[in-house]
Parts: sequence; structure tokens; C-alpha cells
Amino acid sequence: MIDEIGKGSQASALYDVTSKLAKAGVGMETRRKLVGVSKDEVYLQNTFNNEKIVKEADYIVLALGISPKRDQLITDLENEFENVIVIGDSQKAGNVREAVKAGFDRAYTLA
Repeated sequence: MIDEIGKGSQASALYDVTSKLAKAGVGMETRRKLVGVSKDEVYLQNTFNNEKIVKEADYIVLALGISPKRDQLITDLENEFENVIVIGDSQKAGNVREAVKAGFDRAYTLA
């Protein structure tokens, strides 16, 4: 799990959002696994040391990072076609700018 919020995000946009959330008293957790939820508590597990954590909460918002995943479709395509180019989050998790650049770079090599 990622240990920082907004990794790879534009710094000014990240600061704008996180500072507003902090000012509103919103807690932000990293390296946590959601284990359970009750009426007014959330049960977490620290993914680094497996410590169990209980926090009071009125609302819960999950913002989950993603990892690149090469699924069966890509494998099937690579088995059937000689020239398969995998880009975007199927190759490496990233942001929109990185995905557009990867698409442009790969398309440019086809010309």
C-alpha cells in the first residue's frame, strides 16, 4: 500500500484539497486496511506492523490506490498477435498526464 497521500499528483492541487480536508477536521490514513465498520467506529489494521486500530467516525470515505494488473485479456492478445502494446495502468499505475504521454509515445513509434 502507498504510504503517502496523492503520490504523483500535482503539488498545488494536492495541497489545496488536503489543506481543506484538514481544516474541516477530516482524518486521513495511509497504510491501513479496512477490517470493519460499526455504527460509530471504524476498525483498521496497520499494514506495516499489523497493529489493530479503532477510530470513531461519522462517515468513511475510501480512496484506494491501484496497482497495475495484467489481466487475461492482455495475455490472450499477446498469445494471438505479434505486436501488442500495453499502455496506461495496464503497464504501470499513474496519472492522466502519464497515460496520455505513454499513448502518444507508443503511437509515434508505429508511424
